[in-house]
Amino acid sequence: MGEKVKVIGIGPGSIDYLLPLNRKIIEESDLLVGGERVLALFNELKKDELIIKNNLKEIVREIIIKKKREKIAVLVTGDPGVYSFASYLKGRIPEEDLEILPGISSVQLACARAKIPWHDLKIISLHGRRPDFLIEMIKSNPKIAFLTDGEFHPSRIASYCLENKIDKKKTIVCYNLSYPDEMIIEGDLKKISELDKLDNCVVIMEDVKE
Repeated sequence: MGEKVKVIGIGPGSIDYLLPLNRKIIEESDLLVGGERVLALFNELKKDELIIKNNLKEIVREIIIKKKREKIAVLVTGDPGVYSFASYLKGRIPEEDLEILPGISSVQLACARAKIPWHDLKIISLHGRRPDFLIEMIKSNPKIAFLTDGEFHPSRIASYCLENKIDKKKTIVCYNLSYPDEMIIEGDLKKISELDKLDNCVVIMEDVKE
């Protein structure tokens, strides 16, 4: 059977948010799997690497082969339970061969920065979504967090809302969380619609109480 494949949440970006147990397991691994930006955080360890690009089937095939003789750590940003490669692996590698180690998600950090609870928060990734999906989600959820992509950046999200007669939303944009240039911007949708294009954001929207 070989070693279990460990899927490890490395936090929102800065190495300061990597949990000590997760660092220990990464250091003890033979092979690290992840995106280029994630793997760059651990260059000093001089580990063998598999870079995730548009090659998911090949990555899974290599993991299945190599896990028989190597300790493999699959590194995902944030927490593995929030829109990560872990879901893809779970459907292709037997569950008994996987171990999931949680990390601090960008949504968790965004809510901490905004000083709001997140037990009642709807979390949605906008990667590959359509505008009508975005509007439907905003209308049907009084408190929602969006993981943005290059197309659905915060100012465009706000503009879509205004175009669809949605205006009573408290909005918080969390940009580059945990990095030195982190920004937290709060305002109404008009203000957010006028921002420059920002990527790598969590956008939190909440109904304004009358």
